[in-house]
Amino acid sequence: MKRFWMILMLMGACCTAGPLWAGPPPACPEPPAVDGELFSVLEKARKSMAAGRNRAALEMLSAYAARHPDRQHYHLSFCMGTACYRLRQTARAEDCFTSAAALLPCRPEVWENIGAVRAAMGNHAGAAAALSVAYRLSPPDRKGWRNLGDLYRLAGVPRAAARAYLKAFGKDPDPKALDLISDTWLAARNLEQALEAARLAADRAPTVKRWARVGDICFHLGDLQDSIVAYRKGAALDDGDGRMYLMEGMVALKLKRLTDAEACFARAMDKAAPKSKTARNAARWMQALQASRKNAASNESGVN
Repeated sequence: MKRFWMILMLMGACCTAGPLWAGPPPACPEPPAVDGELFSVLEKARKSMAAGRNRAALEMLSAYAARHPDRQHYHLSFCMGTACYRLRQTARAEDCFTSAAALLPCRPEVWENIGAVRAAMGNHAGAAAALSVAYRLSPPDRKGWRNLGDLYRLAGVPRAAARAYLKAFGKDPDPKALDLISDTWLAARNLEQALEAARLAADRAPTVKRWARVGDICFHLGDLQDSIVAYRKGAALDDGDGRMYLMEGMVALKLKRLTDAEACFARAMDKAAPKSKTARNAARWMQALQASRKNAASNESGVN
């Protein structure tokens, strides 16, 4: 994430390389023309930042702004924001970029940089909101959607993150991308969508973990038979810690298949490390099951 934002700032900083401004999108007006004095200041600031003299650049830009408080200009605010960001003056950088956005809200690069600054400040929700504006103005490539999805995850908005990931990974995501999509839908409590992605990942690149995820989601959805099928597929790959047998046993218990449940708990205890959580849980469920059977037998004897 940190690397992404550094790249984003380099892309968005119109003062650091090339011409002073790029051609705007057709629907966005050109920034107003600059007078000779401002053009000279911007050009000197650009050269200073290109040479790494960011403080000198900020000083000359600030001096111009102080001399002409009534002359607000998009490029002046944008370049001041870039210099402030490079000097790690993030709060001031955000103010400068926000001023630029107020002057020309249709420019996607300024919203990208507002997002960059907010992310650097730890404001992931604000960063995602700014980046969303930028992407509405100019849709990004897949990497851009991935970055937005990551921001929404960090901000605790998993539903929006999942939608961004779907745009990032396209119609044929690889298994790792499907894992991420499934986990994100789970965080959003959308179990059906999470199951769809989890099943695709498990079918394409089967692992114990992937089939366990499928089994767990099916269990929570109440699809108990499908849950057993998934746990068995995971166990067939390598149930080294016994968890697949433990989970199958719990499902069998819920289905009142007591003999199957007892056999699964026994296999789980055999596979798991003696003091592991899986071993303890299997032993606990086995004891509860055996106690239940004993009580049922005693009750039958008493009735007879």
